[in-house]
Amino acid sequence: MVQAPFLRPYADDSLPSGTTSDIPLRRAHYYVNKGMVSEAVRELEALEPRAKSVVSSWVRDATQRLCTEQALRLARSHATVELASYC
Repeated sequence: MVQAPFLRPYADDSLPSGTTSDIPLRRAHYYVNKGMVSEAVRELEALEPRAKSVVSSWVRDATQRLCTEQALRLARSHATVELASYC
């Protein structure tokens, strides 16, 4: 599970809606809890510059993780095709 220390817990477990300034953080929290890291990154990248700077290292690490997971899926797919060609 991806850890996001800047996200505080919320009592409500539903996807937040609205226009207050904390909504992107609440949505990111929701997405992280659901394992939807790319959606959390998208929410955090939309923050205003000052707030975005606070979460920038987490966004960078999460993006790197997403790229690594994608590369792993690609390698597994390739290995499956290669193994199938030997049978």
